[in-house]
Amino acid sequence: TGTGDDNSSGEESVEEPGDGFVLFDGTNVPDIYVSAEDYPQVVRVADDLQLDVERVTEHKPEIKNTTDDLSQLAIIVGSVEKSPVIRDIMDSGKLDEAQQLKGKWESYLLKIVDEPIEGVDKALVIAGSDKRGTIYGVYDLSEQIGVSPWYYWGDITPKVQSQIIIDQPLKMEGEPSVKYRGIFINDEQA
Repeated sequence: TGTGDDNSSGEESVEEPGDGFVLFDGTNVPDIYVSAEDYPQVVRVADDLQLDVERVTEHKPEIKNTTDDLSQLAIIVGSVEKSPVIRDIMDSGKLDEAQQLKGKWESYLLKIVDEPIEGVDKALVIAGSDKRGTIYGVYDLSEQIGVSPWYYWGDITPKVQSQIIIDQPLKMEGEPSVKYRGIFINDEQA
């Protein structure tokens, strides 16, 4: 990702959008689309993404469950199993990489797609193989824009950005090396 606030060389630089996805241009944020037919957990995580975008831009994107009036730039979230819009984009040949997600465990991709659906010029598509894969993809985007996974537990406040551009056209994450993950908390009495 690129943000207008990155300043590693000591010189002031503003990144041009180019082929990237402008998540925030200083004024506007894209709508977030999620199908009401998708898993309830996927629908709920769209709310987290909405809040995370607001945390780093101070602008709250709208969440929409219909494609009728999406903004020209949109974030499209869904699982390949349940989201009709994700499947439509796959069927159109604009999301062929998502075919590799079918039948996988907790895998996802983030891809910038030109004209994924009618009325949308460009979208950042987050597609997951299943509900957890989709959720991990959403939280991956949140982390890329500057929201720490420790936001809630560690009180790590994200830095407000003047612009956010996603410049990686495709990111894919495959299955984890360990199928069932978790943490062990030793809460036994002494």
